[in-house]
Amino acid sequence: MALVGRETERVEVPHEPGQWVELRALSGAELDQAERRNTRRVLEMVQGMDLVGITAPAQEADERERRQASYDPETLIKHAVVAWSYEQPCDDEHKTLLDAPTRTWLAEAILDRNVRLESGKGGSGGISSPGSSRRSSPRPTA
Repeated sequence: MALVGRETERVEVPHEPGQWVELRALSGAELDQAERRNTRRVLEMVQGMDLVGITAPAQEADERERRQASYDPETLIKHAVVAWSYEQPCDDEHKTLLDAPTRTWLAEAILDRNVRLESGKGGSGGISSPGSSRRSSPRPTA
Protein backbone atom coordinates (compact mmCIF):
# COMPACT_ATOMS: atom_id res chain seq x y z
CA MET A 1 0.00 0.00 0.00
CA ALA A 2 1.48 3.34 -1.04
CA LEU A 3 0.72 5.85 1.70
CA VAL A 4 2.38 9.22 2.07
CA GLY A 5 4.48 9.13 5.22
CA ARG A 6 5.96 11.72 7.50
CA GLU A 7 9.36 11.67 5.81
CA THR A 8 10.63 15.16 4.96
CA GLU A 9 13.36 16.66 2.82
CA ARG A 10 15.26 19.85 3.60
CA VAL A 11 15.83 21.98 0.50
CA GLU A 12 18.09 25.03 0.34
CA VAL A 13 16.45 28.19 -1.07
CA PRO A 14 18.74 28.92 -4.05
CA HIS A 15 18.25 32.70 -4.12
CA GLU A 16 18.58 33.13 -0.32
CA PRO A 17 21.89 31.74 0.96
CA GLY A 18 21.52 30.04 4.33
CA GLN A 19 17.73 29.72 4.11
CA TRP A 20 15.92 26.38 3.73
CA VAL A 21 12.47 24.85 3.69
CA GLU A 22 11.46 21.37 4.75
CA LEU A 23 9.04 19.56 2.43
CA ARG A 24 6.94 16.45 2.76
CA ALA A 25 5.39 14.42 -0.04
CA LEU A 26 1.84 15.35 -0.98
CA SER A 27 -1.00 12.85 -1.10
CA GLY A 28 -3.06 12.36 -4.23
CA ALA A 29 -5.97 14.13 -2.53
CA GLU A 30 -3.81 17.17 -1.74
CA LEU A 31 -2.59 17.39 -5.35
CA ASP A 32 -6.20 17.06 -6.53
CA GLN A 33 -7.20 19.91 -4.21
CA ALA A 34 -4.47 22.16 -5.64
CA GLU A 35 -5.54 21.30 -9.18
CA ARG A 36 -9.25 21.94 -8.46
CA ARG A 37 -8.52 25.24 -6.75
CA ASN A 38 -6.49 26.39 -9.74
CA THR A 39 -9.22 25.28 -12.17
CA ARG A 40 -11.83 27.27 -10.24
CA ARG A 41 -9.57 30.34 -10.28
CA VAL A 42 -9.05 30.08 -14.05
CA LEU A 43 -12.77 29.63 -14.69
CA GLU A 44 -13.54 32.71 -12.58
CA MET A 45 -11.00 34.74 -14.60
CA VAL A 46 -12.46 33.79 -18.00
CA GLN A 47 -16.10 34.01 -16.99
CA GLY A 48 -17.77 36.62 -19.16
CA MET A 49 -14.74 37.10 -21.45
CA ASP A 50 -15.09 36.97 -25.23
CA LEU A 51 -12.83 34.01 -25.98
CA VAL A 52 -13.13 34.19 -29.77
CA GLY A 53 -9.71 34.73 -31.29
CA ILE A 54 -7.79 34.01 -28.12
CA THR A 55 -5.20 31.25 -28.48
CA ALA A 56 -4.39 29.07 -25.54
CA PRO A 57 -0.95 29.97 -24.20
CA ALA A 58 -0.60 26.43 -22.85
CA GLN A 59 -0.23 25.22 -26.44
CA GLU A 60 2.97 27.23 -26.75
CA ALA A 61 4.30 26.65 -23.26
CA ASP A 62 6.69 23.85 -22.52
CA GLU A 63 5.60 20.89 -20.43
CA ARG A 64 7.08 22.20 -17.15
CA GLU A 65 5.23 25.53 -17.50
CA ARG A 66 1.97 23.74 -18.28
CA ARG A 67 2.42 21.51 -15.24
CA GLN A 68 3.07 24.47 -12.95
CA ALA A 69 0.09 26.37 -14.38
CA SER A 70 -2.16 23.41 -13.51
CA TYR A 71 -1.75 23.64 -9.72
CA ASP A 72 -2.48 26.36 -7.18
CA PRO A 73 0.86 27.31 -5.56
CA GLU A 74 -0.74 28.40 -2.29
CA THR A 75 -2.35 24.98 -1.81
CA LEU A 76 0.87 23.15 -2.69
CA ILE A 77 2.86 25.25 -0.22
CA LYS A 78 0.20 24.97 2.50
CA HIS A 79 0.35 21.17 2.45
CA ALA A 80 4.01 20.45 1.61
CA VAL A 81 6.02 22.95 3.67
CA VAL A 82 6.41 21.68 7.23
CA ALA A 83 9.30 23.85 8.50
CA TRP A 84 11.64 26.64 7.41
CA SER A 85 14.60 28.69 8.57
CA TYR A 86 12.81 32.05 8.53
CA GLU A 87 12.21 33.89 11.83
CA GLN A 88 8.42 33.83 11.39
CA PRO A 89 6.49 30.68 12.31
CA CYS A 90 5.86 28.19 9.52
CA ASP A 91 2.08 28.48 9.62
CA ASP A 92 -0.62 28.98 6.99
CA GLU A 93 -0.72 32.75 7.52
CA HIS A 94 3.02 33.22 6.99
CA LYS A 95 3.13 30.78 4.07
CA THR A 96 0.87 33.21 2.16
CA LEU A 97 3.38 36.03 2.77
CA LEU A 98 6.25 34.52 0.77
CA ASP A 99 7.62 36.84 -1.90
CA ALA A 100 6.89 36.02 -5.55
CA PRO A 101 10.32 34.55 -6.48
CA THR A 102 10.33 32.27 -3.43
CA ARG A 103 6.70 31.24 -3.97
CA THR A 104 7.33 30.38 -7.64
CA TRP A 105 10.54 28.46 -6.89
CA LEU A 106 8.92 26.61 -3.99
CA ALA A 107 5.84 25.55 -5.99
CA GLU A 108 8.14 24.18 -8.71
CA ALA A 109 10.29 22.36 -6.13
CA ILE A 110 7.15 20.76 -4.66
CA LEU A 111 5.89 19.71 -8.09
CA ASP A 112 9.32 18.29 -8.99
CA ARG A 113 9.04 15.99 -5.99
CA ASN A 114 5.39 15.02 -6.46
CA VAL A 115 4.38 15.16 -10.15
CA ARG A 116 6.33 13.56 -12.97
CA LEU A 117 6.54 15.32 -16.30
CA GLU A 118 4.77 13.37 -19.05
CA SER A 119 7.86 13.23 -21.23
CA GLY A 120 9.96 11.88 -18.37
CA LYS A 121 12.30 14.89 -18.65
CA GLY A 122 13.01 16.93 -15.56
CA GLY A 123 11.33 16.39 -12.25
CA SER A 124 13.44 14.63 -9.71
CA GLY A 125 10.72 12.36 -8.37
CA GLY A 126 12.11 13.11 -4.93
CA ILE A 127 15.77 12.88 -5.95
CA SER A 128 17.75 16.12 -5.71
CA SER A 129 21.17 17.03 -6.94
CA PRO A 130 23.93 16.45 -4.38
CA GLY A 131 24.28 19.31 -1.93
CA SER A 132 20.93 20.92 -2.76
CA SER A 133 18.94 19.15 -0.08
CA ARG A 134 19.21 16.62 2.69
CA ARG A 135 16.89 14.19 4.38
CA SER A 136 15.88 15.55 7.76
CA SER A 137 13.65 12.80 9.05
CA PRO A 138 14.26 9.09 9.36
CA ARG A 139 13.06 6.65 6.76
CA PRO A 140 10.02 4.73 7.98
CA THR A 141 10.70 1.22 9.19
CA ALA A 142 8.55 -1.76 8.45
